[in-house]
Amino acid sequence: MRRIGLFVALWITLAIFVIGAASAQKTTNDALEARWIHAQLNDWRLGRELGPLATSETLSRMAYDQASYLASLNNLPGTAAIHNGQTGEGPRVRALWPDYAWPDYGFPGQILLSEITWVGDRQDALDFWHESRVHRESATNPWYREVGVAAVPYRRNGIDGHIYVAVLGARPNVLPVLADPRQNTLYLTNESYRGARNQTLRDVQQVRLFDGDGRPLTNGWIPWAAEMPIPAGAGSGISVLYSDGERQSLATASLNEGDILLPAYEDAWRVRSTTLIMPTAAPTLTPTPPPPPHIRLVYDRYGLTLMNTSPTPADVRRLRLVGSNGGEVRVGDLTAGFVRGSLRALPAYSCLVYGLNSARRNLPDECRYSSVTFAQPRDLFWTQGDVTVYRDDMALATCLRDDGTCEFDLP
Repeated sequence: MRRIGLFVALWITLAIFVIGAASAQKTTNDALEARWIHAQLNDWRLGRELGPLATSETLSRMAYDQASYLASLNNLPGTAAIHNGQTGEGPRVRALWPDYAWPDYGFPGQILLSEITWVGDRQDALDFWHESRVHRESATNPWYREVGVAAVPYRRNGIDGHIYVAVLGARPNVLPVLADPRQNTLYLTNESYRGARNQTLRDVQQVRLFDGDGRPLTNGWIPWAAEMPIPAGAGSGISVLYSDGERQSLATASLNEGDILLPAYEDAWRVRSTTLIMPTAAPTLTPTPPPPPHIRLVYDRYGLTLMNTSPTPADVRRLRLVGSNGGEVRVGDLTAGFVRGSLRALPAYSCLVYGLNSARRNLPDECRYSSVTFAQPRDLFWTQGDVTVYRDDMALATCLRDDGTCEFDLP
């Protein structure tokens, strides 16, 4: 028990050091705006019996970089394009850049992350997110446990308000905790994502609680619960050690009212406003570009599978596979109803299949999602000769009939 207490104390010391270093950055009223949005998101989720969202430094930088980019534009893009960066990339692509390196769940590109935005008044932002199904589903996704919120002033084109960007996500083995000292309630989180293919906590069954100095507050392990009372004697902070029976994860929560990300504590934030920060703007708005999409074709006498093996979504609509015997299939004509994404943005390890309606048609093990377009035996032109891959009229690769696999980058 003494060794666990020392372990927790070291974690708390590290957390205090990081917070102290971050607070040296500039303080702005915009940080209070961002905090208000964050608190409202937590209040919304708790009202639906969902876990709270902790602040993520990485997601905060993502949100601030995107909000700053949008604020630099003479005219804001409309609808879904407001989530695109300056080279047209979406938030899930940006999250994989070395600047952010948001971790995956066992496969490249298998990340949990969404972005919601609004331009104008903060209450209007919240109202819109409540009313819009796609924004509501992102804000209340039970998988998400962290968020980064940015509020950048925008006074142009008849708008006098802020650009609000909230990036929500989850990382393996990161299970935050939120304390509400006025209600004497501790809100815990859990891992509910079922698609993980790496070693991560699954269903947490038990926890241990420690005070701000790493001293135990519970007599050994106690059952996990979404809510539990704050033990007496916790002091200014509390730590939760989660366990699923095989793996463990530690999280800390402040009991200082100025740190509590719930609407009831807004007055306390303003008293301690000198400790509130906005992320430092990125030194450049041109992060390291992601790698080009990498396509793999796997084919045999029963069918052909096209998959994207890179974290960068692939636009495969304009690809044509042309056989030496004159046979051809246009990828844009294939069914994509069961892949995650679309033909315009095929995600990593989503697969498009063209082949026979036969039990002998094999699907590569790497395919996480797939959609099948059935063909007749006479349509399997790759069994009769080599295949050239074109994008429009530009040849990208030649796939030899006997190889069974073929790989190439999309320019």
